[in-house]
Amino acid sequence: MSSKASIVYLPIATLVLASLLSAPAASARNEPVTGSSNLEPAVEVSELLKQIQSVAVRLNRDADTLASLTRGQQVSWQSHAEQLARVKEHVNEMGTKLERLQTLKRDALAWQERAIDTIHVSAIELATRTQAAIEHLNENRSYWGESYGEHVATILEPSDQIAESVNNFLEYSETQQKLNRLMEKLELAS
Repeated sequence: MSSKASIVYLPIATLVLASLLSAPAASARNEPVTGSSNLEPAVEVSELLKQIQSVAVRLNRDADTLASLTRGQQVSWQSHAEQLARVKEHVNEMGTKLERLQTLKRDALAWQERAIDTIHVSAIELATRTQAAIEHLNENRSYWGESYGEHVATILEPSDQIAESVNNFLEYSETQQKLNRLMEKLELAS
């Protein structure tokens, strides 16, 4: 993004809200994000959850950088716009993966369904807060005030929630798999 260009209204909240709340398109049902159409739904869901976790880590880093721009020295609105664009990219990437998860939800394991629902709520909040920061910056380039800082500060919270939730659900899955293997060993030993 050039320093002369303004940050354009980005339909991230609309994208996430529309893609997550509407019925999945027929083409989305047949195109896994992971690039392999031979994955079982539960395996693909787990892979997508891992990808969302990775996106959330990058998002947290960029949201933290954005928040640091609101503290201390004066930074141009263009610098804020560039950092918000990075955050927006992560939100959109997450939205795409969540859209695919919604199409797989009916064939997912019970814990995966709950993970999808949990992430969905935080993703909508994340998209809404990011959009609010973008709109505020677009409307107030010369003076941002406390309101902009509050918008920016609130972006990190749902991103953290997503990362923590996905981590907990994936840890649950791993623990369950270990428990199942241990039960098999014990049954074989008896």
